[in-house]
Amino acid sequence: MPKNHETVALLAFTSDPIRAEQTLKKLLEQTKSFCSIMSVSSVYKSDSRQQTNQRSELVMVAKVRTTLSQRELSLNISNVKTVEGGVTSQAILLSLNREILMTPGLTLPDPRLVQDRLILQCAAEVWGQYEHPILGQTLTELVKLYPARDPVEFFSQGTYLY
Repeated sequence: MPKNHETVALLAFTSDPIRAEQTLKKLLEQTKSFCSIMSVSSVYKSDSRQQTNQRSELVMVAKVRTTLSQRELSLNISNVKTVEGGVTSQAILLSLNREILMTPGLTLPDPRLVQDRLILQCAAEVWGQYEHPILGQTLTELVKLYPARDPVEFFSQGTYLY
């Protein structure tokens, strides 16, 4: 992809609920150094991990615009993380336009976009008309196909974080 060609991507952010607001703000600030945030979803708390003795997790998705190549964007996103109290919070590249890529280091669209119902729901909030390049359906359509199975609760609005 040539430089200065603008692309749109979906990024997921995961965080520990204890330091939620400050951690998500840090992750978004790190992201702003290489892309502009167009919109962010609400923040949701997933409690499904309690059933497996893992910590609960907060999830939020942002729709961003960037001029970076796929490789540069992937590299930058892999560095968007914080580690506090032994818990890693991070950003995940879910999609980049309608690119399809399957390499050992990166798969686009990321399978979690449709495998994780909470990520899918958040992504549909910010870009419901995004058509999954493999499944051929919009995120809004896909949300309706995958019923929620795990307990999820609204945590906060994402818009005040950026």
